[in-house]
Amino acid sequence: MSPPSEGPISAKQLAHRLLNIAVNQRETKADLSAVRNDEPLNWIAVEYEMQLLRIVAVGWAVAYFGDQARGPQGLAEAYWEGVQIYGSAVSAMTQPVLGSGADYFGTVRQRLDHYVQVMTHFSNVTDPARVIGPTFAKLSGCEASEAVIRLGGRVFSRCLARVQQLLLP
Repeated sequence: MSPPSEGPISAKQLAHRLLNIAVNQRETKADLSAVRNDEPLNWIAVEYEMQLLRIVAVGWAVAYFGDQARGPQGLAEAYWEGVQIYGSAVSAMTQPVLGSGADYFGTVRQRLDHYVQVMTHFSNVTDPARVIGPTFAKLSGCEASEAVIRLGGRVFSRCLARVQQLLLP
């Protein structure tokens, strides 16, 4: 979780690290650059949905690995509070362009609910990325794109691995 020299880390500090994983724009841009091809896709929609997926995947991983982790109490709550603050900032920045009613955190909650519903429907699947990839592509408006399906699965799996590396010894 943290090097011994750092000492104990608070839930808020660890949640901040997790949020940085979720909203890492360099990784998002690199992932997009790696899969862009000549398909006539709405890459802006793919990028938008990828950001939402990253936030949801990190939150899902915190819940999934939380029982095994030896981290501080209240980590999941601290993470989602951080996401709410981040969402409020995004909403405030986009409000002048989109008009009133921009609710980024509400959109994150909707995506979380949607991904959970899909995973519940396919509860017999052993690799969640095989369900998340096609769901991500559909939400992006690119359900026929194999590149976008693979991208969604890869982003989800990588977020889980990064959280696992951070939370488990």
